[in-house]
Amino acid sequence: MNLGVVQHSLACGEDPLLALDRAHELGVQVVSISAAPLLRDPALLSHVADRAAAYGIGVETGWGDRFLDNGAGQPVEPFRAFVRGLCRPLGVRVVGTAGGSDRWDRRMPLAEQLARLTAALRPLAAVAAEEGVVLALENHADYRGPEVAAVVAAVGSPGLGVRFDTANPYAVIEEPLAAAEALAPLTVATHIKDLRVRPKQQGLLALVGCALGEGDVDLGAIVPMLAARAPDPARLTLTVEVEPPPGTDVWAAARRSVAWMREAFADLLGR
Repeated sequence: MNLGVVQHSLACGEDPLLALDRAHELGVQVVSISAAPLLRDPALLSHVADRAAAYGIGVETGWGDRFLDNGAGQPVEPFRAFVRGLCRPLGVRVVGTAGGSDRWDRRMPLAEQLARLTAALRPLAAVAAEEGVVLALENHADYRGPEVAAVVAAVGSPGLGVRFDTANPYAVIEEPLAAAEALAPLTVATHIKDLRVRPKQQGLLALVGCALGEGDVDLGAIVPMLAARAPDPARLTLTVEVEPPPGTDVWAAARRSVAWMREAFADLLGR
């Protein structure tokens, strides 16, 4: 298993070169970067590719569309162009994505949301497989683990897997460990994230981001489960994502989180 970090947890804004510098400073093997600046500036793409190669750091990124609107009419050529124009020069193997709505949206019944998401992802997964990448559907604080797993199973393509976010289940009233049970066998990418769950005087719960190991997500059980059940644990990246409250020193929290991961999972990293 490799260790990675997401760009927005590195306190570097949209600067992918600074993200690579900070990832190199942390000594991680992978950085997940925003595609937007690279799409705007082809010259920057070349610089990022060169710096990533110089550091020996792998790159992950993401792509999305209006899947629920498109349904079975989902266009595929923009995704193919994205893979060929951005992913291939950077050596990207996994492309994250998300459903684009949520199970609480009453404008469309949940069953219809999942059906339209499945229909949209089916042709995209075929393109991903053809182009040598995997599209990784995240549980993006939108659907529960078994629902995401059902979409991936219904598509039934090697071009579609799961990017499992360890803390997002709380946002859909789901235990992270239960979500891990459903999603670990499909997980090709991760966001390893922690949250503190706190009661509120009015309302029910507050979910407060924090450094890894400082919250309530049972990472000590989830990460070994991923190591045991993921389709290819040796190539799976444990990507640190830190989203603390405003005013927090995010870069310091990222450094603590990476150090915690190395100590907590020393027997799994590098395997």
